[in-house]
Amino acid sequence: MESLKILQRIAKAAKLKGACSAVYNQFISAIESGNEKKAWQIVIANKFWMEDHLPHIKLDKIPVNTDGKLKFYKYTHLVWEASLKDGIKHKETSYYFNAHKNKQNTWVYKNGKLHGKSYGYYIGNRLESVATYKNGYLNGKRTVYNSDGSLYSILNYKDGLHHGECKMYHDGFIYHYSIHKNGHEIYRNEIHYHEE
Repeated sequence: MESLKILQRIAKAAKLKGACSAVYNQFISAIESGNEKKAWQIVIANKFWMEDHLPHIKLDKIPVNTDGKLKFYKYTHLVWEASLKDGIKHKETSYYFNAHKNKQNTWVYKNGKLHGKSYGYYIGNRLESVATYKNGYLNGKRTVYNSDGSLYSILNYKDGLHHGECKMYHDGFIYHYSIHKNGHEIYRNEIHYHEE
């Protein structure tokens, strides 16, 4: 009974936070049907619902086993899916374009933190970005592509901060080059091309 009261309070907070309607509706449906496992899975996957309104509710003592795969649909279309283990996100979480089966973003989690390669895609399954996370922070190279497949930027990170070279491209040419150290720019060069 106490679990149900907490879920109802979280539902109010989610509404105040402006939760995605597809996810919120499935959350309410899970509460109303008594499916506590699914309701708590949704809470784990959307912890930000509670940040401002219910910071005192801790998710370390959830009263049900939440392990498993969680999928959200809008109408009949898969919107996103996440894997949960021991009350946290684990392995792959993916978002999908509405009415398409193509992924929009894919992240990998380890112990509840982003860890490993993440990918972003344009409609049509064309690569938009590739980045690497370590213990929740961007680490290493993040490459972004234009919708036509040409290179847009290459940025380097260390513990979530810009660290190393930053290159931005236009029509295959570098127009911005900078070097960063621990989030601070230490060198910058803007290159201007003139068409004749």
